Parts: sequence; C-alpha cells; structure tokens
Amino acid sequence: MLPLAAAVAAQLGCEIQRRLAGEVAELRGEQHVTAVACANDLLAIGLVGALGAAAGAIGVAGIQTASFNEQMAVSLTTLTGSASTAQQHLADLINFAKVTPFEMTSLAEMDRSLQGVGMRVQDTIPYLKLWGDYTSALGLTQDQLTRIITANSQALGAGRYTLMDLNQIAWNGASNIYPLLAEALGKSVTQVRQMATDGKLTADVFAKVYPLLQRDYFGNMQKQSQTLAGLWSTLKDTFSQGAASALTDSGFVQSLKDA
Repeated sequence: MLPLAAAVAAQLGCEIQRRLAGEVAELRGEQHVTAVACANDLLAIGLVGALGAAAGAIGVAGIQTASFNEQMAVSLTTLTGSASTAQQHLADLINFAKVTPFEMTSLAEMDRSLQGVGMRVQDTIPYLKLWGDYTSALGLTQDQLTRIITANSQALGAGRYTLMDLNQIAWNGASNIYPLLAEALGKSVTQVRQMATDGKLTADVFAKVYPLLQRDYFGNMQKQSQTLAGLWSTLKDTFSQGAASALTDSGFVQSLKDA
C-alpha cells in the first residue's frame, strides 16, 4: 500500500465503520444506534474486506469530499454573508441528502444556483424538496432534476418564465408541467403558452403551481430514497462524508494543508 493510503487507512478505519454501521441501522428504521466495536455491525453486510482492500480509494474519496465541503463553505459564506449560517446550511444539506435519492454534490450545486439568483438560504431546501418530490414521482434522474432546477433558476433570476424555460422543464421529463400550470391558473395549455410568450408568466404567477405539486407528489423523494438506487446513493454520500469527517477530525486534512 502506498504511504499516503496507509496513513489514510489508519486514520479512517474504525471511524468510518462506526458511522456507516449507524447509517445502516438508521436506514433499517432502528431508533437508537449504540457504539460498536470496529467492524462488528459491518460483518453483517460484508463490507469489512472491501474496506481493507479499498483503503486508499476511501482516503482519496474522503480528501475529495473534505475539499468539496471546504469550498462549499467558502461559497456559502460569500452568498449568505455569515460563516456560521454557511456551516449550518452545509450541515442541513448533508442531512437532506440522506433522505433523497440524489447525491450531495449535485444538491449543493443546485442549492448554490438558487441562492445565486437571490433565493433566501432558508428557502432553498424546501424548494429542492418540492421539485425533488415531483421529479421522483416521475422517475426522473439526478441529471434531469439538475437541468430542471437550472431552468427554474434562470426564470427566477429574470423574474418571469419564458416558453423556452417551460420547454426546458418539459423536455427534461416533467412533460405534465403545462397541464399542471393550466389547472393552477384556470387556463388552457394554449393560454399558458401564450402567457409565457407574451412575458406575462411572472415568477409569482408560476408559483401558483406549487400547491398542486405539494398536493400530488409530496413524499415521493423519500420513497425513491428507499429503493436500491436511492440507498446506494445514500451509502456513497455517508461513506464519503464519514471519511471526510474522520480525516478532518483527526487533523489529517490540516496536516496536508500545512505540508
């Protein structure tokens, strides 16, 4: 094993196993997770051998995640104007990622794009949950949700939804956005299209569709997070965040920065 991988493995071993065991227990619905000896619970899910074989890769993932978290904290501090608010929001995003079928890095990028067009920091996670529930019910992918949020960010920044904005949402799998808007506004689909063409579909008017999304699709993101794909995404995030936390708490990340 390379010297770096060996040092990383020594720092990570028991801490990552403990955190992942706790996450597995949480996903199983257990209410309390007690401290466990290194590797006890993980024997049941067959990951101990993989941990040993992949120690170097785990270390790299931990360093990359720690670096991403640090950069995200700097970006959020700039956007919010407060280091403490940034740290709390980053922690909220990490916890939010645990109950979604989507990965932390993508959620963080979507979050930043929304804050970048003026959305308040306390509103971004509820907004992502609203669209995440909707797209999860439709079986859309993380990339499709990202593109839908991008289209919304562009429209929110401009203050109105154009026909291109609506088409971007529809073309990325949310094809029923037109009939939903028509229902919310008491218009026909043709009239909704004309409003967008004429520049009359302002962000405030578009927001009238949100109660319908809440009504029809609430909770679907959490349901998707319990599928195999969703659980795998959660475990990847937990593993990388656990590695990053272990490296940071042990002082290893700081030692790399000071080297």
